[in-house]
Amino acid sequence: MITAIHTAVKGRVRYKVTELYGSVPLKRLLEVRLAEHAEIQEVSASTLTGNILVRFRPDLSPAAVASLLADIMTDYEDTVRRPPRKTRSWSIALPSMHSGGAAASTTPSCQRRNPRRS
Repeated sequence: MITAIHTAVKGRVRYKVTELYGSVPLKRLLEVRLAEHAEIQEVSASTLTGNILVRFRPDLSPAAVASLLADIMTDYEDTVRRPPRKTRSWSIALPSMHSGGAAASTTPSCQRRNPRRS
């Protein structure tokens, strides 16, 4: 949820973003994505308070900044809620019995006992 905390100073706005609390990845995303806009002069997000301070050109409205912030949050939530990609199923081939008379060990070499350490 995004809540305007302070909008009285022209060109400066502070929002409470509940999802920001404790989230370093979201902090970085918000700061980078907002800073990409020419109208935005400075962005400072805090994972301790869940607040984000944005300084912007005075001809931009706090509502326009809120709209940018909401778009970024939507993208973030879509990424977070996306189901994880299927991971490749890996198989481990163990040595098999060979016909040379002696059976090959199926115990991985890291688990074989070292005869010198008896």
